Amino acid sequence: MKAAFLAPFLLAVAGLATYHIAQKAVPVAAHPLALLAVAYAIAAAACVAMLPFFSPGQSLRAAFGTVPWMVVFVALGMLGLEIGYLLAYRAGWQLSITAVAASTLVALVLVPVGAAFFREAITPTRVAGIVLCLVGLALLARRA
Repeated sequence: MKAAFLAPFLLAVAGLATYHIAQKAVPVAAHPLALLAVAYAIAAAACVAMLPFFSPGQSLRAAFGTVPWMVVFVALGMLGLEIGYLLAYRAGWQLSITAVAASTLVALVLVPVGAAFFREAITPTRVAGIVLCLVGLALLARRA
């Protein structure tokens, strides 16, 4: 497998693991929206600082000019997942189950969306994978 293909995926895995561990460790006394506002401010500052490394020679104005209107939905999705995970952990969800359960359910929602809007194939192998995901989700949900 090529590094250009694998590296972004591994970065996402490392980021998600860090994210979930940090979310689970956030003190209950921290106000959820204040916490997210500070986190987004730090992330925004880091993004602006890294822009020159991702598009050398492109001005900040030009880079920001490429942002489409649908960023509103990206932001709303981010806010929903951030608040959702934080409140789920505060409600007692386990670190080892929450992300797996949520990701499995999201995948089940996205399979028909991918097929309908992005021409992604639903093959017998993928159907088998969906069934295995459902079995795994049922096993995770069982109280041992």
